[in-house]
Amino acid sequence: MDVLWHRTWPEIAELHVFDPEGDVLLIFERFQEDDLEEPAPPEETPPLSADVPDWPEPDLGPPEAAPPLSADTPDWLEAGPESVREESQAETTRAMDGLTNPETSPSTCSARRKSKSRVEEVQMRVSSRHLILASPTFRTCLGSDIYPEGRTLQSEGHVVIPLHDEDPDAMIILLDIIHGLSSKVPRRVDLNMLSKITIAVNHRHMHEAVGIWSDTWIENLKRDEGLPSSYTPDAVLSWLFIFWVFREAEGFRNMSEMLERESDDNLEGEVETTFIGPHIPASIIRNIQEHRIDLIESMIAVIHDLITKYSGPDILCDHGSGFSCDANFLGSLLKASAIIGIWPRPKDPYPGIKSKMLGSQIREMGVLDDCKRSGWGYHNSGGCHEIKALAKASMNSLEDDITGLRLTSFLPIASEKGKKDKNKGRNWEQISEVVF
Repeated sequence: MDVLWHRTWPEIAELHVFDPEGDVLLIFERFQEDDLEEPAPPEETPPLSADVPDWPEPDLGPPEAAPPLSADTPDWLEAGPESVREESQAETTRAMDGLTNPETSPSTCSARRKSKSRVEEVQMRVSSRHLILASPTFRTCLGSDIYPEGRTLQSEGHVVIPLHDEDPDAMIILLDIIHGLSSKVPRRVDLNMLSKITIAVNHRHMHEAVGIWSDTWIENLKRDEGLPSSYTPDAVLSWLFIFWVFREAEGFRNMSEMLERESDDNLEGEVETTFIGPHIPASIIRNIQEHRIDLIESMIAVIHDLITKYSGPDILCDHGSGFSCDANFLGSLLKASAIIGIWPRPKDPYPGIKSKMLGSQIREMGVLDDCKRSGWGYHNSGGCHEIKALAKASMNSLEDDITGLRLTSFLPIASEKGKKDKNKGRNWEQISEVVF
């Protein structure tokens, strides 16, 4: 073992050295999925042919009886023969290994592949000085005697910190950055890796340390793969979180606007089931859902106001058809509204309704009246009803008001000189609670 490897540190596993004289050993876990192929059943032994001699079985005589136990024999031997205990122990061991369980194992009639999760330990030797400079959470943990890790570092001169919740591959990239190993830092990462890096940056508050690198990764990924043009949970939620963490106001606004237009009432459920979702602040998702509900409510109100208007006693058509024109129009409006699911009026949070789709459906509603026969009516811009033009204008106006969320409304408020300001909330130092 390396003489510089502290004797109290665990044996070397997969090791990444960022500082050969580093005084901190970070321990991570990498989960691997191994493919295991179940063995095929043994081939059946072909029957003996008539030409093969039938050798007689040897006469071994009667089995010898086991000698009786003497009075000096310990009581624990009376439980049964040794072979029985060994066989039972072997069965138990195999069951604990997860390889064989006689009662629960599936049939091995055919060879097939299974997946088994394997955990690998990943060690990273780093400098506490670099960690403290790059991350407020590490500064709080290691730069004082508040936490056990800091006290151990001060008294022993080195410390081991398990970080089993962090992704090791993302941390390798970040530790290369903060230790000045720029040649090892990739210029391009895919969306999955960028999401993992973003989670670690947000957790450890390493925004300043990776500033120029995050700009490079984002721009290259946008150039190589482009931003999502329609809502898919994994992609849009990942970009929403990335833009929020790295303070990209325009990207954050665009992704939140897409969610307001194209998500439905199941948004919170989709957030919970995606990889990145649990890291997105609940206030962001809540505001997106509220904006979606407000937009749908306003769209539905346009049609229901028309229904209320034409349900009244006044005759609104003044082109000769009068009552029958109003009645045809109202009936077709109710029917068209029922077809697209807004009659009877649905309730908040409008299950299954997406505002973008609803706006298109309202624009294309087929409504009839008697005025069409004389050149007026719903489908003509100069008619007395002009309902289609009114619906289109209303939908356009409502959708123009949806501009996404403002990034500045969802950022931590930093007070001057890192001191607590009760009127401004918590600053970066105060939200840097250490969780190891």
